[in-house]
Amino acid sequence: MPVKAFYIKPLIETFLNIVQKIIDRHQGTVDVESQPGKTAFTVLLPT
Repeated sequence: MPVKAFYIKPLIETFLNIVQKIIDRHQGTVDVESQPGKTAFTVLLPT
């Protein structure tokens, strides 16, 4: 049974929230580039 889109959106939002908290705790940054049909996330963490 395929997963419905209305189940996926809240999961993605929750995942991105968690990722943002981790990045913030490590004083990093996240950049998002989006075009129709394509989204890229770049995460930078200090060394």
